[in-house]
Amino acid sequence: MRTDRWKHFLSRGQVEISGYYKTRRNVVALRPEAFIEDDQWSNYIMEGDGDSYGIKGYFFNTWKRWTLQLFYAYTRSREWFDDLKEQGRLPSLYDIPHQIGGALSCQLTKRASVSLGGLVRSGKVTDLDQNFDPLPQEDFRKVREPMNYRVDASYTYKKEFRTGRLLLFRAGLYNIVGNPPEEEILNFYSVHWHRNCLPYGSISFKF
Repeated sequence: MRTDRWKHFLSRGQVEISGYYKTRRNVVALRPEAFIEDDQWSNYIMEGDGDSYGIKGYFFNTWKRWTLQLFYAYTRSREWFDDLKEQGRLPSLYDIPHQIGGALSCQLTKRASVSLGGLVRSGKVTDLDQNFDPLPQEDFRKVREPMNYRVDASYTYKKEFRTGRLLLFRAGLYNIVGNPPEEEILNFYSVHWHRNCLPYGSISFKF
């Protein structure tokens, strides 16, 4: 794997750009239209190789009470298989070409701040149709889920005591508007509001 990075420091922030490229060997995947009926995996799995590459940019800066963070990433993850030579290099199931996000924070007081952030990213590749059946071979790795996006908001209160103790309180709304990936909702949350908007809060102490 090769990685290159450039970083420039501003008076109250920084700009960073990085790029990478890596190769993968002995990649395995289910064959198109495979219906597993027994434990003879060699009948259902194909082997190949792959590579991944991308470029990422990040910006951070503060102005008095305001803080702005922005990032963009163009990344590709590809695979190719001997069984599908005619289809060439295909996107992997985790190929997400575009991701862009940002957050704007305002320091209300010495101890309190509010933030508003958002994220937009390309939908993942899917190998199943709407009935959860495998896609036909001609559509293998050519269908994507819808683009994902969301907007979050948060409030933070921090107080340091003379004894060195620290109190940190956070509260906010996750996904005020948006359509985050279904697995993100199912894996991390058991309570669901309208359109998966979810309030959260936490209190931390440091002694």
